[in-house]
Amino acid sequence: MSFKNFVMVGKYLHTVDRYQVVRGDGKCVPKIGAPLYSKDGKKAGFVADVFGPVSRPYVLVKGVKAQEYYARKRDLLGTKGV
Repeated sequence: MSFKNFVMVGKYLHTVDRYQVVRGDGKCVPKIGAPLYSKDGKKAGFVADVFGPVSRPYVLVKGVKAQEYYARKRDLLGTKGV
């Protein structure tokens, strides 16, 4: 899978129940329901919620644990310099 149309959403922070909490970098925010992928290109789950400060939001992911999560550019709400 080519990563030219993908952007890193954030890095894994911790697990709550069956959800992974991801700390966003503030450069992009994925849409709720958008599929997310791991660094090796495998589908890791989907965005269940986005919360926290606008500058660096948290993303709640329902799926498998990955160190970094990526989304397609078309599945983003907005970007800052991406």
